[in-house]
Amino acid sequence: MPTSIPVTVVILATMLMMIVAAGAMSLGLETWVAPTGRHLAFLGVAGLCVAFGHFGLLLAYWLGRTSTVAPFFYCFALWGVVSGLVIWGELPNALALTGIALIAGSGVAIVVLDQRRVRKEVALADAL
Repeated sequence: MPTSIPVTVVILATMLMMIVAAGAMSLGLETWVAPTGRHLAFLGVAGLCVAFGHFGLLLAYWLGRTSTVAPFFYCFALWGVVSGLVIWGELPNALALTGIALIAGSGVAIVVLDQRRVRKEVALADAL
């Protein structure tokens, strides 16, 4: 187990997300307008929030068991659906629901497999 949180991973993941988001935004059909100071401040705060979020996620997986952390991580799909409904008044389409099911299913599989592994280790320890 590492002795510290890999800050480089947090920084690189945050930079990658910012580059991808900027590239996706540049594909829009609207005319580009230079951001104001207020917009740049919002972008800076958003970047800090993303960086701290990534750091928190790495810290959670570093300190906790996967079977404990995974359910909290995978609940983002629920918050995404709720946010989409409240903010934009939209429900997810079939493709989004399929993605949510795949992500949630993989989370459940991780928890189940981890619990099986722990039970097997306990049974082996008890047998000795």
